[in-house]
Amino acid sequence: MFCLNESIINPKGHKTLNECYLNVYILSPCYLIFSIFNAYTLGVSNDLSRNTYQPLLKFIRFISSILLLITLVDIFIKYSLDLDSPKIDVNHFEPIITDAYRLASFTLHTFLIFNKSLFIPKFPCKILISLFLVILSNILNFINSFYQLKEFKTLSSLQKWNLILLANWIFFLTIYSFFILLTYRSQQSNFILLSDDTSEEDTASYYSYLTFKWIKPVMKKGFRREIKNVDSLSQLPKDLNLKSVNQNFMSRYASSNEYLQNPIIEPDLLDDPTFIQSHINYEDVYFNQTNPLIKNKLIKTLLRTFGYEFLFLGVLRLANDLLGFSGPILLNQLVQFVQLKESDLKTGIMYSIALFFSTLIGSLISIHFTNLLNKFCLRVRMALISLIYRKAVVAKLNEINKFSVGQIVNYMSIDSDSIVNAFPSFHSCWSLPFQLVITLYLLYSQIGLSFLVGVFFVIVLIPINKFLSDFIGKVQVKMMNFKDQRVKLMTEFLDGIRVIKFCGWENFFIERINKVREQELGQLKSKKYLDAGCVYFWASTPILMSVLTFSTYVWLGNTLTPAKVFTSLALFNMLIMPLNNFPWVINGLVQSLVSIRRLEKFLNLENLNWLQFYSFNEIDSNNKENILVDVRSADFNWKKSEPCEIISNEENILTEISLKIKKGDFIGIIGKVGSGKSSILHSIMAELEKINGKIRINSDTCSKGFAYVGQEVWIQQGTIRENILFGAEMDSNNYRKVIDACCLEADLDNLPLGDETPVGENGICLSGGQKARVTLARACYNNDKDIYLLDDPLSAVDPHVAKHLVQKCLNGFLKEKTKILSTHHIEYLINADLVLLIENGKISEIGKGTELIPKMLKFEKSSYFSLNERNFEQSIEIEKRDFLEKLKDEEIRKKDEEEKEHGVISYKVWKYYCVSVGVLLTFLTILFLVLMQTTRNLTDYWLSYWTQNHNFKNDLQIKNRTYVLNPQWTHFYTPNGFFSTKSYQTDETKEFFLVYGILCVANTFFTLFRAFCFAYSGITAGKFIHESLIQNLVRASVKYFDNTPKGRILNRLSTDMYAIDDSLPFILNIFLANLFGLTGILTVTCISLPWFSLSLIPLSIIYYSIQNYYRWTSRELKRLSSISLSPLYTHVSIIFFFIYRNHSILVPWYKTRVSDLYPLILLLKKAFRI
Repeated sequence: MFCLNESIINPKGHKTLNECYLNVYILSPCYLIFSIFNAYTLGVSNDLSRNTYQPLLKFIRFISSILLLITLVDIFIKYSLDLDSPKIDVNHFEPIITDAYRLASFTLHTFLIFNKSLFIPKFPCKILISLFLVILSNILNFINSFYQLKEFKTLSSLQKWNLILLANWIFFLTIYSFFILLTYRSQQSNFILLSDDTSEEDTASYYSYLTFKWIKPVMKKGFRREIKNVDSLSQLPKDLNLKSVNQNFMSRYASSNEYLQNPIIEPDLLDDPTFIQSHINYEDVYFNQTNPLIKNKLIKTLLRTFGYEFLFLGVLRLANDLLGFSGPILLNQLVQFVQLKESDLKTGIMYSIALFFSTLIGSLISIHFTNLLNKFCLRVRMALISLIYRKAVVAKLNEINKFSVGQIVNYMSIDSDSIVNAFPSFHSCWSLPFQLVITLYLLYSQIGLSFLVGVFFVIVLIPINKFLSDFIGKVQVKMMNFKDQRVKLMTEFLDGIRVIKFCGWENFFIERINKVREQELGQLKSKKYLDAGCVYFWASTPILMSVLTFSTYVWLGNTLTPAKVFTSLALFNMLIMPLNNFPWVINGLVQSLVSIRRLEKFLNLENLNWLQFYSFNEIDSNNKENILVDVRSADFNWKKSEPCEIISNEENILTEISLKIKKGDFIGIIGKVGSGKSSILHSIMAELEKINGKIRINSDTCSKGFAYVGQEVWIQQGTIRENILFGAEMDSNNYRKVIDACCLEADLDNLPLGDETPVGENGICLSGGQKARVTLARACYNNDKDIYLLDDPLSAVDPHVAKHLVQKCLNGFLKEKTKILSTHHIEYLINADLVLLIENGKISEIGKGTELIPKMLKFEKSSYFSLNERNFEQSIEIEKRDFLEKLKDEEIRKKDEEEKEHGVISYKVWKYYCVSVGVLLTFLTILFLVLMQTTRNLTDYWLSYWTQNHNFKNDLQIKNRTYVLNPQWTHFYTPNGFFSTKSYQTDETKEFFLVYGILCVANTFFTLFRAFCFAYSGITAGKFIHESLIQNLVRASVKYFDNTPKGRILNRLSTDMYAIDDSLPFILNIFLANLFGLTGILTVTCISLPWFSLSLIPLSIIYYSIQNYYRWTSRELKRLSSISLSPLYTHVSIIFFFIYRNHSILVPWYKTRVSDLYPLILLLKKAFRI
């Protein structure tokens, strides 16, 4: 029973599995699993709409019926007919159980196919997996019965029927599974409701997913030049949804143990009464601030969030490596099978099938490993950029001001990419040594212990590469610091371009920028020369290994045959990839650690800590007076006090501030310049450090945030309407009221396109008064705030406009809102509910506007205030109107999207880069490339010539022997373990190795010259292009800077310049090396096999067509990806103005830009795998 007393091997001596074990432990479990999954799918209610159209549905039902019919016929023949077969053994019920499971599973499956005609978007995965298990188990059953084919004529009728039905069963089952893979709904019924943001990858069939057929529509669009913008592309798959990725990552980053040290507070938490109740008297809790930095927090969060998926990718990488070595091993076995005539045919067929499937499965695993790795890296990059952006939004203003826009741009671009690249490098860290060990073992099987010389040579190179890697990491740190300084200088240059040009300070800024650039180039030179040294060692290592190993093999008295030479050379070539890539992998990990340390300094900035700054429960529990904010005896400072440090009142910015802000109050703040008026507004927003006292706030008010209009107005590049809406939905009625309240109707009537008029970079097309009113309109339009903080918005407008704003906006549109106005125009505060007079950071007087303002106007207006502000409004508006009149309608209507090039890369681009390098240097670099490849091919040709013309029979003769080493010393070091007469070498061998060694040494020298020429060429080109770029920027008119976003220019100077300095020379080096290598291989092959040249023409046409089909889409996606970064970099500058103190405006805008960027990157990487 259940094969407990039987052997696993068939006792009949056919070297097959016992049928009992096959039925009980292989076939029956597979059928049982298939039955369970079919029954489960039948029992689960289908909440999707039924579609009467299904491609291949009728055919699938037909094949399913045939499978059920074959099952019934097989059981009927086996148990009902008497076909001269022995009766069933009553003591063995295993076949009966297996057939019962088989009949039940396919009965359920056929019933499922006929009743559940709709599977969206794919056939159920659990059924598909169980179906493949059934197929594999039956293939094993057929292989187990393969021996019966030789004795088919002698089999009984029942055995013949069983074998025929089994073969047909497997044939139809394979066809059925193939058409299941093709199940895809190319045409939708009107009853099917699919969301508009559904990705083509999510709705792809299994066949389409495995073969990347789903990306074909995008490839066609690219080839037809139809990719114009991001809307032309497919949506991101569900696992790359920005919101879900961010929530998953941030929930782990802000863990409970570290939450109190540096919390990131969501405003939605303040709506939770339980959360508020749990933080009673939160402000009185002592916080340990002696160690605010949390080491390796970013690394730990990345591992907690993406660790399991990363581990799964490692399993795929291991499977890919193992299948990569299975090809040569199986091919070797197959060749031996062909050479041995007495080999069994079954063995040869098994080797052929195994070789085919190992190659096929290995290719699929390799492609999908790369695809999944790209998606994984995109998720990590999403999380990192979102974390950087989020940190910039929630960090305190005095903390974020320590970093420039250029530094944050570098964090988002260069550092985030460096960290992302560490994940593929980590898998390579164990995969490449694994490949190295396997290859060396195969070398040992060919040349014995002589391979240890090559291993020793590699071991000697490891500390050298380690030293170079460490030094490169140190140089990288210094280079990134200089790069930050350069981008910071460029940001200052772009911010003050009008003043710089008016004052003629261009040369001064050029000198400063060039000085920092020279320091950056100095570090870049060190890095590139060190890289050149690494390239030399990596490229010359296989050649030097072959020379040393072969020389040692001969020196030990062994005979070097052609088979050993070419087999060993093939293995040496297999060593190139792990040896060449491993140092790069180490360098990548070192650079990623440098970026992580840089990024952690930024991420450990102190956040805007609402829970520690405010107290919610006391106002919420007893708020009969409608108090929104209650400040009691509070002292504020920009500097944070240490636990043991005592800050005196003289050092505080604000001292003894007590203030109650009620709902609907109009509060005015007046005082001298520098007295602390703006600081009070910042203290309410928790921008200052609270040293003493308490601030109680209504939780609902805090969750809504504050509407803040600062003295430094900020206008994003776009239209006036876009600046007012700022991502909010259009409400025509509310919009008209805001335009009227902010006195913008007359301005919009005078502008060429009304509120659709572009405002230029930083609102350069608008006057100071217009920018102030647009900023005020932006705050008013988003009217869900309770408190409006207005920092002197009236100073930039005419008196009559200021009067209109007070009457129609402050006392009209915002009448029901709480308004805190800091201003010098005290006459507009006559009706204020409360007026604060600030002197030296203290409230010297407080009272109603009707009581305090007349006294101030009468006695102190000359000392404290300036009622007659200088009015530049008229002249500025005339200047801007003239500017707009000069613009053409086409330029005005032109949107702010960055233009991209189309078509192939222009010849002028290649020519310009060669000119940047220098004609002589370009010629020398190409010359050394040619000489390097020539000597490499001559080395291979010399080996071929020697093996074809050398008479190895002479090696067996005693005369002309070369006693390199005493035979008694070498017999333990030969592969066979004993000395043979073949161990004597002729004089001809010495001549061969002399020429071979000269060619190899020459090749290493040319490799060295080529590496350093490329390094110097890249540095020269980067220096020339940067100088030309700066000169062109300085010579550009102000109009260019008005029309070009700052982020676009910063993108050219940061990401693109980094590509020119570092990425382009590296990629160009690899491209030219592969190009010359391919040319050399084809040349040698055509010389050796002239007939092969006939196949080059059709093969070239085919490969060119495939590459051309791919390149069009790749170029368009790459260009769109590049220009999509510019708006993201431009948006970073918004953070420094903090228009709103919550995320409701900034974060949606950021998500929109990032959602546009990542489909480009994902499709670009997927297109490369086609």
